Amino acid sequence: MVIPVEEVPSLCDLEQACRASAPGKASGLDAIPSELCKLCPQAVALHLYSLMLKTCAHGQEAIAHKGGILLPIWKGKLLKDQCSAFRSILLSSCLGKVMHKAVRTKQLDLYQQFLHCQQLGGRKGVPVTLGGHQVRAFQRLCAQNGKPSALLFVDLQEAFYRVLRPLVVDGPIDDASIAAMAARIGLDKGFMHDLHCALQQPSALEEAGIPCHLRGAIRALHTDTYFKLPTQGDDSSYICLPPTP
Repeated sequence: MVIPVEEVPSLCDLEQACRASAPGKASGLDAIPSELCKLCPQAVALHLYSLMLKTCAHGQEAIAHKGGILLPIWKGKLLKDQCSAFRSILLSSCLGKVMHKAVRTKQLDLYQQFLHCQQLGGRKGVPVTLGGHQVRAFQRLCAQNGKPSALLFVDLQEAFYRVLRPLVVDGPIDDASIAAMAARIGLDKGFMHDLHCALQQPSALEEAGIPCHLRGAIRALHTDTYFKLPTQGDDSSYICLPPTP
């Protein structure tokens, strides 16, 4: 397979991703501080570039960059004896983060062309608060003109956990994994039939026009992911994340 050089992140792209690292972030399993990437971008990029090329060309990523430490954070509401009172954050390797950022940035133009015109999340240069500002402006306009307005909030948590990674990044998935997931979240037989049909369709990356080798690189970033609990003493045992993005 011939890979055009312009489709692979350059050394400068990786160095820029290192420079954009935020200092003061918690370290992952490798205990490497984020300040290393921020303050020594040239040296770090030189050491990481061959590893990033392996991911882009062969679809293989270092296992150390696939997971991290899962920390429960109290939301400040509800009692602390309830699981719903906590949200989880994953402390992953800063080296893995800069390589992921370099790969994503190279495909940003194709990604943004694939987005729906009204979708704001994930767009370059668009703050996460823009949607809230637009809604408030619309409501103020309706109030000034004496017209009624309504705002519908939809909780996407359930939809988030019902989307399989293969629908997005492609890749093989066995019937046993599908059956286990369906039993865990209580999917009915009708939904299982629709899911089977959906898995036969091209993935979102393929529909977006992402080249084959770059689809393999993105698939590698989302395969065999795992997390470790901070109180876990056995370093050889990790918990694999389910096949959801």
